[in-house]
Amino acid sequence: MGNAYDNLPTLDVDEARELLAKHSFTHDDLKDPRVENGFLGSLRPYRGTLNHDAFHEVVACLKAIALTFSGDDHVDRKTVSNIWGICHLARDWGTHPDGMLRRRDIVKCCVLRISRRRFPAVLR
Repeated sequence: MGNAYDNLPTLDVDEARELLAKHSFTHDDLKDPRVENGFLGSLRPYRGTLNHDAFHEVVACLKAIALTFSGDDHVDRKTVSNIWGICHLARDWGTHPDGMLRRRDIVKCCVLRISRRRFPAVLR
């Protein structure tokens, strides 16, 4: 029995890097739907629901670039920056008690409980 991540789409490294840039708001085309509705885009402005498909796409990107981080002397700085940006801003905006969505009571604790069950490795 596998898990949900076994069924992720297979991406090549360049496609994964471009998608990470879109999901982290660092892509040149800020009008691209994956920027506006991507992982971070769905949090600001928050539209009342978490974009689970965008999260799964980010995981697919990480799966695609994972091998580039092992055994290589060179790690793409922009890729690492995009990953850290996604992690930092998602936590800061969405799950941190003083973050903009929790502070304004936009993201309810019940949404976080559901999300923690779906994504335990990310939302601790």
